[in-house]
Amino acid sequence: MSDIQLENIRETLLKEREERRLLEKKYVLQTAEFNAIFQNLADAYLMMDLSGRVLKMNNPAKEILGYDLEVEKFNLTQIVTADEVEKVTKSYKNLIRDGILTNFKSLIKTKYGEVKYVNVNGSIIYDDNGNPIAAQGIVRDITEAKKLEFQKDSLLKKLRKTNEDLQDYIHMVSHDLKSPLRNINALSLWLNEDYSSKFDEKGVENLNLIQSNIERMEKMLCGILEYSSLDSEIVEMYDIDVNSLFNEVFSTLLIPEHISITINNELPIIKGDKFRLQLLFKNLLNNAIANIDKNEGIIQISCVDKGHHWKFCVKDNGKGIEKGYLKKIFKVFQKLDNKNNSTGIGLSIVKKIVDIYNGDVFAESEPGEGTKIHFTLEKF
Repeated sequence: MSDIQLENIRETLLKEREERRLLEKKYVLQTAEFNAIFQNLADAYLMMDLSGRVLKMNNPAKEILGYDLEVEKFNLTQIVTADEVEKVTKSYKNLIRDGILTNFKSLIKTKYGEVKYVNVNGSIIYDDNGNPIAAQGIVRDITEAKKLEFQKDSLLKKLRKTNEDLQDYIHMVSHDLKSPLRNINALSLWLNEDYSSKFDEKGVENLNLIQSNIERMEKMLCGILEYSSLDSEIVEMYDIDVNSLFNEVFSTLLIPEHISITINNELPIIKGDKFRLQLLFKNLLNNAIANIDKNEGIIQISCVDKGHHWKFCVKDNGKGIEKGYLKKIFKVFQKLDNKNNSTGIGLSIVKKIVDIYNGDVFAESEPGEGTKIHFTLEKF
């Protein structure tokens, strides 16, 4: 072999050695980077053999469990609470069989006996021949989130109970008030029939005022009962022809002869429950009728398709509303004046029903020029 060939071989070996040195350096750096990332993952990481003995873990795992592999070895069985042993054992067998475990939730106990609630996502590690050799998992501590969930559930149960008690109380009080109210009404009618000739003009006026207030009070009690009954959930949703619904509502209303109600376009068939929708349209029409002060009253009803919602409008040519009151009219017992027989509940019932249907309600008005009540109902 010539000197030139030997020199070439020497240079090749030196080059290969340098490349190997650079690769080793790169490997060390990449390994260090990987370990840094691994140790500082937000979630805990565990690797176990198939018997559950922990082989590897990162810093968050140490913080959650309290164990340190550099000091002591431990097994999966040591962190399982007594009540969860059967469930965890079954899930671990399923992991080995299926190769994956998704969003498994369980209670665990730390080295120091503290109980925590965790969410686990795991997978199996296989050898080159496809045989399972280990299991790995990402463990997230959801103890605080679970506590908040328990607190929320507890508060919701208490709130439901309070609402049920409140509704029962409202029904009881309303029922108890109706009885003496009817007695007062009967007495006032009896006085009017038998003694009206003995009253002076002021006495007759006061007697009529008593009867008017009794009627108003009874309407208010009915309104309160209707308002409170809306808190219960919608049990069933079904197709409702709004055209037919309006005809039914019309038949129950006292519509003065000087007021006409027209439907400007074909109304849709919507998903809903009849009880609430009848209340909705009845209160809107009663509100429009009560606020018409013209010799010729006009109420117009229309509806347009807005994609995910139906948008309705009830328009009247009544006395209108000052802009400062447009938002207040949908609050309970809010009235613009005391001149009519309004209870101040009707439009609050409208808003409550529209809210149940994930819709919106608002008013447009000018004093003396009438009012438009717009509302939307979500398509279910």
